[in-house]
Amino acid sequence: MKKRRGKRLVAYIIAFAMIFSMGMTELSPIAEAAQYTILETDVSAPSTGCTMFGVYGTYYVDAQNALNRINEIRKEACEAGNVPDPRNSNRMLTASDYVPIKWSTDLERIARIRAVEGGLCFGFVGSGHNRLNGKGLSTVKYNGVSTYAEVLAYNWNKGNLVSGINQWYDEKSDWVKQTSDAVTGHYTSMIDPRNTYVGLGDFYTTASGYPNTLAGEFNSTSQSLSQSALSGHTDIMQKVEVKDAYINKYYLKGEATQYLGETQKLTPMVHLVNGSETLDLWVIDTVTYTSSDTTVASVTADGVVTAKKAGTTTITCKKGSTVLCTFSLTVSCNHNKVLQSTVQPTCQTTGENIYKCSKCGMTIKETIEKAPHSYVYGTADSTGKATGVCSFCNATITIVPPTSMLLCWRNSESSDSYYHLSVPTENSVGSNILCYVKDVNGDSGYRDVMFESSDDSIVEAPKKSIVQPNDAVLKVKKAGIVTISVYPKYNPSIKRSYTIRVGATGSVDISNAVVTLAKTSISCGTSTSAVAPTVTYNGIKLTSGTDYTVSHSTSGTTGTCKITGKGIFSKSVEKTYTITHTYVNDPTVTGALKSNATCTKKATYYKSCSNCKKLSTETFESGSLAAHSYTVQHVDTAHFASAATCEKPAAYYYSCAGCGQKGTTTFYSGDKLNHQYTQKVQTEAALKEPANCVSPAIYYYSCARCGAVDKSANAKTYTYGTAGDHSYTKKIISDTYLASAANCSSSARYYYACSGCNEKGDVQYSYGKALGHAYSVKHISDAYMASAATCTSPATYYYECSRCGKTGTDVFTYGDKLPHQFTAKIVSNTTKKSDATYDSPAVYYYSCSQCGAVSGSSTFTYGTTVPRPTVIPQVDVSYKTHIQTYGDSQPAMSNGWMAGTSGEAKRLENIWVRVSGNANLGVQYTTHCQTYGWLPWSANGEKNGTSGEAKRLEAIKIRLTGADKDNYDIYYRVHAQSFGWLAWAKNGEPSGTAGYGKRLEGIQIVVVKKGESAPGQSYANVNPSSVNTRAYVALQNGSIQIPGDAYNANIMYKTHVQSFGWQTWKTNGQMSGTSGKAKRLEGINIKLSNASYSGGVRYTTHVQSYGWQGNENDPNTWRNDGEMSGTSGQAKRLEAIRISLYGEMAEHYDIYYRVHAQSFGWLSWAKNGEASGTAGLAKRLEGIQIILVPKGSPEPGRTYDNITATNTVSFIRR
Repeated sequence: MKKRRGKRLVAYIIAFAMIFSMGMTELSPIAEAAQYTILETDVSAPSTGCTMFGVYGTYYVDAQNALNRINEIRKEACEAGNVPDPRNSNRMLTASDYVPIKWSTDLERIARIRAVEGGLCFGFVGSGHNRLNGKGLSTVKYNGVSTYAEVLAYNWNKGNLVSGINQWYDEKSDWVKQTSDAVTGHYTSMIDPRNTYVGLGDFYTTASGYPNTLAGEFNSTSQSLSQSALSGHTDIMQKVEVKDAYINKYYLKGEATQYLGETQKLTPMVHLVNGSETLDLWVIDTVTYTSSDTTVASVTADGVVTAKKAGTTTITCKKGSTVLCTFSLTVSCNHNKVLQSTVQPTCQTTGENIYKCSKCGMTIKETIEKAPHSYVYGTADSTGKATGVCSFCNATITIVPPTSMLLCWRNSESSDSYYHLSVPTENSVGSNILCYVKDVNGDSGYRDVMFESSDDSIVEAPKKSIVQPNDAVLKVKKAGIVTISVYPKYNPSIKRSYTIRVGATGSVDISNAVVTLAKTSISCGTSTSAVAPTVTYNGIKLTSGTDYTVSHSTSGTTGTCKITGKGIFSKSVEKTYTITHTYVNDPTVTGALKSNATCTKKATYYKSCSNCKKLSTETFESGSLAAHSYTVQHVDTAHFASAATCEKPAAYYYSCAGCGQKGTTTFYSGDKLNHQYTQKVQTEAALKEPANCVSPAIYYYSCARCGAVDKSANAKTYTYGTAGDHSYTKKIISDTYLASAANCSSSARYYYACSGCNEKGDVQYSYGKALGHAYSVKHISDAYMASAATCTSPATYYYECSRCGKTGTDVFTYGDKLPHQFTAKIVSNTTKKSDATYDSPAVYYYSCSQCGAVSGSSTFTYGTTVPRPTVIPQVDVSYKTHIQTYGDSQPAMSNGWMAGTSGEAKRLENIWVRVSGNANLGVQYTTHCQTYGWLPWSANGEKNGTSGEAKRLEAIKIRLTGADKDNYDIYYRVHAQSFGWLAWAKNGEPSGTAGYGKRLEGIQIVVVKKGESAPGQSYANVNPSSVNTRAYVALQNGSIQIPGDAYNANIMYKTHVQSFGWQTWKTNGQMSGTSGKAKRLEGINIKLSNASYSGGVRYTTHVQSYGWQGNENDPNTWRNDGEMSGTSGQAKRLEAIRISLYGEMAEHYDIYYRVHAQSFGWLSWAKNGEASGTAGLAKRLEGIQIILVPKGSPEPGRTYDNITATNTVSFIRR
């Protein structure tokens, strides 16, 4: 549920006007800046009996846009033709009356002062058109200029000059209608041609009842005035002159309680009183400050107080030697406090909270005021009264006690002005929480509602009861968590309590919270959720997930529950608990092995927890003995394996490191023996050089012990055997060994030489390459011709080898080329000289018939001339919307200019569209309408939508028709509620939303020639900062169903029904009338829309008492095309109907219809002029369905649109 309060107050007093526009918006006080600019008023010194004070705030400027809007309104009024002239309301303003109004610097100075004074005076002295100094408005002058007419607008929202002007503009309708007693002076001041200058001032201050005041000052002088605009200011103090009679008291504005180390700036203020009305303004005179105890708090010359120690001091403010006021300040500990105990108050005794400072240990006692009586009510009597007895003091009261109340909440800094049933979750320090109290029942004098805060230092609750309907203001003072209790004073039993969190993220230290564990000892394996911490802060139970998160860690037998702050809470607090383990023998646990097994002892393991596998200090043995570790070396006869050789030292057996047992593997120890190279063994391994044709083979000596061969550098050798035969394997390249020289086709050949003595043998081998042919000799004869001369090259001939005379394959040219034969006609881009034109075919050059070369001079033509292009004319599109509140008052728009409104939350209800500039072009459009869905297509200026039904348009489709429709594109985009401007759609695509219930508020339409670029994001003075990427936003996918085919006609009809009057239009088989209500049809209108052919529809009805209207056998006497058939206001029933088409429509369509007749129900279908209903039976028609089908198509089914006929005949007569 949401609650919003709003109203508009208007008044017009002696040619002056004021407007108030409010939404329920609470505003936090503007924090005065340390430095601010003082703006002078119209007098430099206060008059006798007056004092000068200040008003702190912001001065807003927007002169150019404001002036443009006023002149736009003036021009509209002069051009509309229906706006009465303020100079003479018996005549209308005309275009010739329009003269732009000009800006005046002097009037703006007056307007700035009057914006401040008018905001303060409204309510305080009655009208905002008064002055606090008691003087008249004419006394405010600059450079001799004064105001002739003044208009005021009051708002809650911060400065917006155009918004205030639009409030004044809202009076236009009453002025045009000349509504008696209506306030119209604001509007007429703007449009009055006599007013030549205007100045506007907009001032925002929390000192006024309405924080924002816009003042407009008009003057009709013909003089030339300065037209420059003033500058805007923030943190300014505007001087105002105030009668001393209004002064009630002076005081210092600040916090009465201040914490150690904190500073605050005290502000001297004046409290003004006029009867029951009050104002608070700023003292701007020079003042001095003193502190009665500077050890408690010191104060600077500009009022900055620094808290030094706990205690109380008095700050005195003087103007000269005169004491203006004093201020009592209490300084206290500002550390986090933990609630130790609470004594609840009763109606007889006060309560007490006892806190202990978490840092300095100070104990703080806080008194809780006495509570209202705690009445317990007995049974109520017949009037609702019951007797309540206080459960503490036995006091009695007999009333109708309150049993219910409605509380609506919002924060003063909320971005909207709505109240909600839930308490706001975002409450910054310095803001106010507003609770609107209403609907408290019971006796009227006993509906007081009490507010209590568990800690006023965090959120301060009102000290007095609240009487509905009213706002309770709860002041948010510092970060923390607090419980707010609300209850009727005379029935606390229906108390409601709310937990409110205050401050920025992480602004409260959770380490001061109290943590209680559900269990302080758990078994290993038990879920840590069993620990179940309960966290309280200052006596308030915090919420897991909102205020903190929980994590657990373990170390040995100790578990730690860590509470980490979340939301407004930061840091953390820990609480420990005990974890018990059950230890078992499990050698598979990681890390359990203490020592490995040996060949004499099994492995040793630590015992482990059966659940978490934590290791104990106790051990056990498990597994088998380890294998022997043969790693110890003993060089003795007991471990001897083999003696040393010249290849290896002596070998010994390893022994076990664990038990000393001798193994089977060996190791070497000592040195090898020396080789004895004395043995002659003729083996391939000992051969150094084989025997050749000169000497026998040469061998190395071998070892006499092991047979190893000595091949060292100094090794000795010996010869063995005799010399061998020649070996012709050596190749020597010299003329001595040349067998035949190289030629064109063969390489040179040589004889092998003996590898031992170089003697030439008789076996040959090839060496090198053949020389190859040398084709360099030229012969000019037919025997050597390769190709005859052509028009592209001379004749070519083959070369001859200079060595062997062979004819080669390479050629050379000789002689001249032949001339080209330009006789071939080749059509290609290469031969084209010029393209075809409107007057001549394309021109081409002749080509050579031999080589294809292009002539470049002789030409021929080919093909046809170019057809002259069809000129596509420029097309304009115009469109007009019916707008909520404004109806058809907005003029038609065209070519992309926005139709509709922006920023006013006004729905579009219907639209028509036309195109012009091309007789072969038309336009069709359909809209998705609230309740009805997609409506039938309309065309060329027909309205599509509703009128007078308050139905919103939600989407639209637009497409072009006619012979030239393919030469253009039609683009359109809409401004949809909540979505803003959507992307452009075109050519029948849907634009808008579906399934969201969102209204269309504005539309742009533009027609461009096919292929031209689409409109951009900014177009026709609509410049959205961003647009939705989609033209159509649907909640669910699915095809769009629109009554009637794409280009087919629609049949539309509506009936006048007993008791209900005229119903809305129905189409294409929908039922018009009622079902099950016994209500007669009294009249009917029928027409076609989106007709594809000429012609129309005509119809006649059989009416009670009168019979057939017109000759039933002569359709020319019937009603046609939207005319009413039947009666209205005579209570006559329709009993039968005939309907037929005429013109081309009759040639292409059949029209079917059937009726619901009293006593008979739905009859069968009739068509093309046949009677449907009853005759002579006095039976009323109660409903009707009508449908068009292409000529010759089957009759609609017995069941159509969920309606089933109960009769097989269409007409029943007695």
